[in-house]
Amino acid sequence: MLYSHGSEPVLFGYCDADWAGSADDRKSTSGGCFFLGDNLISWFSKKQNCVSLSTAEAEYIAAGSSCSQLVWMKQMLTEYNVTQNVITLFCDNLSAINISKNPIQHSRTKHIDIRHHFIRDLVEDKVITLEHVATELQLADIFTKALDATQFENLRGKLGIYHSYTTCNKCGNKRVRRHPNVRRPMHLQEFKDAVHAGSVLDVRNKVMASDMAVPTVKQKWVIT
Repeated sequence: MLYSHGSEPVLFGYCDADWAGSADDRKSTSGGCFFLGDNLISWFSKKQNCVSLSTAEAEYIAAGSSCSQLVWMKQMLTEYNVTQNVITLFCDNLSAINISKNPIQHSRTKHIDIRHHFIRDLVEDKVITLEHVATELQLADIFTKALDATQFENLRGKLGIYHSYTTCNKCGNKRVRRHPNVRRPMHLQEFKDAVHAGSVLDVRNKVMASDMAVPTVKQKWVIT
């Protein structure tokens, strides 16, 4: 997982649900991920406790779980003198968003447990606002269902998570030169680039390190 510095400490999150995804009991799976600035700081994936009768209901329950997490995180941030008026939660289901903004209890939603309707209070009090996001940009999708390899790697990269042998998407084309039996400190990004280059070129001695923070490398291949 890569963390950047310098971004504004703005708290926001994504929530999603896979409706009736469990073949055994037809319960849905809630997923959510939460960012502070550009950095992922928390996430969850959990089967819901009850059977949802619609996609909107499943998404609404997932939003409730995410709101609970965001409110707690907002309170924690105040301990570090970080304050924020309104927190944005992104959801890809317009019906769930409309339920959260409508204080009237309709027959189609009255069966939803009251513990989930506290979202309405948070929206009315301007603590949280639910905003629509396109499905292809829904980062929480990765926590709710199995995805094909391309989509999985795309969302994983947007979350800031990279495999040690595939983290070279930011480093472009690198040349690798032979540097036998040399020991020197290596920065973390250089280390990742060298690992990726060693994997691509299929060299026998891939760059390894015992300390991921400031690794000291003694191998044949280094980045130039």
